[in-house]
Amino acid sequence: MTERRERFRASRSYALYYGSGEAEKLSRYDAAIVEPQGQTPETLAALRAAGTLRIAYVSAMEIASYDPLYDNLKDEDFVTVRGERAVNAAFGTELASLRSKRWRSLLHYRVGGLLLRDGYDGVFLDTIGDAEWASLERESAPECEAAATWVRELREQFPAHVIVQNNGFDGLHRSTAPYVDGFCWENPPVDRRDARPWVERVAAELYDLRRRHGLLLLLLLEADAARDDRRLPLAEAFAAKHEFLLYRTSTNYLGIEGAETGA
Repeated sequence: MTERRERFRASRSYALYYGSGEAEKLSRYDAAIVEPQGQTPETLAALRAAGTLRIAYVSAMEIASYDPLYDNLKDEDFVTVRGERAVNAAFGTELASLRSKRWRSLLHYRVGGLLLRDGYDGVFLDTIGDAEWASLERESAPECEAAATWVRELREQFPAHVIVQNNGFDGLHRSTAPYVDGFCWENPPVDRRDARPWVERVAAELYDLRRRHGLLLLLLLEADAARDDRRLPLAEAFAAKHEFLLYRTSTNYLGIEGAETGA
């Protein structure tokens, strides 16, 4: 286990921020998950000097048409449902398939640039949970297998760096646990009574994986003015009970006004 991975697993606070700059605020945390396009060599150097681990956001499956990698993809590189490309309508992104050798190669190129050229301490794998989408129907199982294989390959290629998986708790987490340093649960439905059995089951599984593999568990709560007062105390209680680090961020993750709570 490398020093940076040990430091991440021992973190007592973290922030997640997809805006630009703000190295001074981010340096107050043990780890900062950031959008690489919003950071510069100067801000990354400032975070390093402050002892804050720099974790780069990477979208594992969703890609927008303006992404520099998009034009390298062909039809066969996308997830399809009933002959049509799968789309996340909320963000206007398409789902690239981790079964595609071309897409995996492009992702390895992107991750390698972030870790080896830009000096990030690790990567935050977002959208990887899309492999579990029920709407993928028959494609879901092989997509999950490919996602787990890709995470394993990522660990083999970058053994010294931090890997954090965001979501993917309908089974993918069981396959990837040996290769990641932590899991992040983004906006868990802790306020929904109908989801309570699933939430408690996943929490118990994650706690067991944490114990067996020494992982760090993160809980991420996006502020919502209409429901915030009700969700926040529930999330705080949930984090304390199941030993998650909780971070509360502003809408769209463009502020650093949230509060973090240690496990």
